Amino acid sequence: MIKRIFYLLILILMIGCYGETDCPKYPESKLSWLPYELNDVLQFSDNMDTIDLLIKETFLSEAYSFKNNCKCECEANALFNTDINKTIDIKIEGYSNFYGTKTDYKYNFIEYGGDFYSAQSSDDFHFSDENNVITNEIIAEYQIGDKIYYNVLKLEIDTIERNPKYWRLIIANSIGIIQFDDRKVNKTWTRIE
Repeated sequence: MIKRIFYLLILILMIGCYGETDCPKYPESKLSWLPYELNDVLQFSDNMDTIDLLIKETFLSEAYSFKNNCKCECEANALFNTDINKTIDIKIEGYSNFYGTKTDYKYNFIEYGGDFYSAQSSDDFHFSDENNVITNEIIAEYQIGDKIYYNVLKLEIDTIERNPKYWRLIIANSIGIIQFDDRKVNKTWTRIE
């Protein structure tokens, strides 16, 4: 009798350890903070000059599964990146990791230059969505010139502890970047729609 119980327990453990866990694809509902599609052109102006940033890559992870015995957690990803704008020598990259109840977002402003025209620095802006609530304060209405944007995030990098070139980023839900500030040349770039 004890042998039968022992074999039954081993069988139960083996079945439980060798099943599969199904993980979802990146949910499109979470793309409202990364609303870019391949070949979109983002235009910005500082009231004197205009710059273009071409979305040259986007990615959304597909659904997948893994064996239960791998001790893995489900994660889905999305990203975009632009070409390098030669006028201001930057490239913008956006990332998102979805973990079921939490979604992390990150925007990187990567400065290029130097002898080999390589990445020199990166200013990173982070925020999260936990249980469908953004962890940063959302501004209900935000006005730039005569244009009003709704559900806006204003992200700033500490300029006392760090020396970022790009220190402020303003993102509107379902629109994306609407403004960013270059601290070193004291310019504010505003989206042209």
